[in-house]
Amino acid sequence: DYDLNRIYNLDFNLKIIDLGNSETNMDISENELYIRCYRPIENIINVNYNYKADLWPTGCIFYEILTGKSLFNIELVENKNIEHLRLIKMYFGNFPRKMIEDCDFYNDYFTKRSKLKQNKTIPNTTEEDFDTLLKRNILINDFKNEYIDFLKLFFEYNPNSRLNSKSLLKLLEA
Repeated sequence: DYDLNRIYNLDFNLKIIDLGNSETNMDISENELYIRCYRPIENIINVNYNYKADLWPTGCIFYEILTGKSLFNIELVENKNIEHLRLIKMYFGNFPRKMIEDCDFYNDYFTKRSKLKQNKTIPNTTEEDFDTLLKRNILINDFKNEYIDFLKLFFEYNPNSRLNSKSLLKLLEA
């Protein structure tokens, strides 16, 4: 439960202490990193990633602050990676073909025609994009659309194209 008055009055401290991994740019492993609900797409499909991978879970945390809910709640499904990818695709659109083709787990997650495989145990869900989901769950009444656009920058599929934290902060100052 949130004290919404404190949030509205900006009377709170936010401390992000652990995103689930600790690596240096020179020593990046190929292991699954991050807590499941914060795992960036590049880590799920095991394509090259870099320090910008930490911006994806930061976007997830901002979503949680704004809604009180997890963006990627993946439980009770046969293949958690396929379900996670399904939600990512539903919220943020189709994956770049090159990213799919470079995926180490292509045969596990995708069909021969580059379509995401189906999970057999998916509960009935409503299809909605990120904008609709955020607007439906937001706890702040006067949340502006430009904030949605800003938040979506954290979920750029290509980690090399994803803005770094310094660039994102500059956008906030503008």
